[in-house]
Amino acid sequence: QAAHISSLRVFFKWLAQKGQFAWNPACELELPRVQRGLPAVVFTAQEAELVIAQPDPKTLDGLRDRAMLELLYATGMRRLELCLLNVYDIDRTRGLIHIRKGKGAKPRIVPLSERALRWIERYLDESRPKLLRDPTDEAIFVGVRTGKALNPGHLTHLVTKHIRAAELGKQGSCHAFRHTVATLMLENGADLRHVQELLGHANVQTTQIYTQVSLRKLKEVYERTHPSHVQAKEREERKAMKSKQDQARREVD
Repeated sequence: QAAHISSLRVFFKWLAQKGQFAWNPACELELPRVQRGLPAVVFTAQEAELVIAQPDPKTLDGLRDRAMLELLYATGMRRLELCLLNVYDIDRTRGLIHIRKGKGAKPRIVPLSERALRWIERYLDESRPKLLRDPTDEAIFVGVRTGKALNPGHLTHLVTKHIRAAELGKQGSCHAFRHTVATLMLENGADLRHVQELLGHANVQTTQIYTQVSLRKLKEVYERTHPSHVQAKEREERKAMKSKQDQARREVD
């Protein structure tokens, strides 16, 4: 529907410019608002750690995968952004990563956790030199068979494999880490604008979708801990216990 309205607006604007109309009759047509759904998969912190621990760091590809998962969890970056990273994008001294080719060709610099940086450095020192076919290739993450930069499809396959191996009962891939980072940071008190900057969202409304997940979590905590709910639950438990006791007495009689 939005595409049709946009086409009409452009068409009538062109007709008005050509003198076919005195004014553009479609200029006041409003585009329908697209309702963004809640993220399909969000991990708890414990679940994310379990997924990250799946690769075997004693193998070349296992060490690479561990570094990739750590990076996804540390930054919430998109899969294409990860695939396009090169060795010069990592600032080891300051613990920063330069995402030069973000969505919409908008670069950004984001912090990198010490743990993620340690795994990336270990991968760069121990695994990458053995996987790389061309020493002049600057790609950070390379494939075992090709020795060249991973493509997004291959990355999705690898991350999906490790999520399944963790047996969480949840399906997902690279974007699940992005959803998780945003949701958990907001739950822990991060400012919405800071999360927006980390994820590289052009509009804060895109980031705001994660506050809905956080509010859902807040509602669960509220219902579990608010005095009125706790007292109601205790009354129900006492009522159930009394009912069992009365039933037991009747059976004895």
